[in-house]
Amino acid sequence: MGLASGGIEVIQQRTFMDVKRRYLNKLYPITKLLYLLLFSILSIIAPSWWYSYFLFIFLVLFAATGDSVKVFMKKIVRSVLFLFILIFALQTLFRPGQDIIFHLWIFAAKWEGVFYALNLCGILLVIASSFILFFQTTQMQDLILSLEASGFSHTASYIILSTLQMIPQTKKRSEIIMNAQQARGIETKGGLKVRLRAFIPMLAPLILSSFSGIEERALTLEARAFSAPCKKTHIRTVEKGRFDGLLRVTAALILLAAVAGRCTIWH
Repeated sequence: MGLASGGIEVIQQRTFMDVKRRYLNKLYPITKLLYLLLFSILSIIAPSWWYSYFLFIFLVLFAATGDSVKVFMKKIVRSVLFLFILIFALQTLFRPGQDIIFHLWIFAAKWEGVFYALNLCGILLVIASSFILFFQTTQMQDLILSLEASGFSHTASYIILSTLQMIPQTKKRSEIIMNAQQARGIETKGGLKVRLRAFIPMLAPLILSSFSGIEERALTLEARAFSAPCKKTHIRTVEKGRFDGLLRVTAALILLAAVAGRCTIWH
């Protein structure tokens, strides 16, 4: 009994810490999406490149109120690091300019290319970080429910949900097929040639299972009266917070102020 009660206390403490730490996860999905889109727009209309990196710092602070910041940073590094290196190399060496930093064979690195690359990478960093943070801290079911509550068609909501789930489901099916092939003695790990040899036989069952999955989902939807012309009900609901209206108005005011400043002051 002592061991069981101690385990329950540990679970409760961890649950409390998770709830306390994951404020961003509990934020209403539409409000969260509006703010992340606001950050992306601000990075595009900002008058200088350093504004984008300042916005990225804010996104990291937002990530600290949600899931692990380490996971967030790892996803960013994996998704945009190679692209940033490529952009810096191409813009620094090939963009026209007069202020030369150094010569590399027949190429010349120029400050104009460096600053343009900093601006472009800053915009991409904020946009990529916004979408990564949104999908890391938002369950797709909550997003679809909030869209339907905002007046979105349930058919369009399901299309969005199925599109977003397509890649994870395909990846899961491919892992199952690869494990089944390994169980039959087929070599799936090794060099590029070995992996290609194992990948080609996997395509047929992967495509067939995808088609059968589509048929199963269609039958399931019809069994649940998805196309019936009546009001739909949900077992799970997503409630707005007390300050959601204020947060949306604040986001709209910030956007209007930024656009006005860009048109009048930051020419």
